[in-house]
Amino acid sequence: MEPMNCPVVERFDLSELTFPEADVLTTPEEKSARRTDLHRATQLGNLSRTKVRVEFWDAVGCKVLHTTVWASTAHVVVFKEGMTLPVHRVARITFPDNHHSSVV
Repeated sequence: MEPMNCPVVERFDLSELTFPEADVLTTPEEKSARRTDLHRATQLGNLSRTKVRVEFWDAVGCKVLHTTVWASTAHVVVFKEGMTLPVHRVARITFPDNHHSSVV
């Protein structure tokens, strides 16, 4: 699956967005790959401050963040300065060329 051409937003914009309750991913395999990628992004963010591309959907449509992931739980992804994004709205994490993504 190729990354979509979505508008880039800043992490500060997250507080202004509305996120529906439905998960953007449908299969257990996609959800498992997302969890693996969020874990890897968190490790890279904490160990080497590596930025990743986070493709997500708000109530309006697809958006992209280029940022460092500081933490992730079962429910939220945490970025610098306490900005958060619901995990169930993350469609894809894309890593820099020298890192691997497990997205289906």
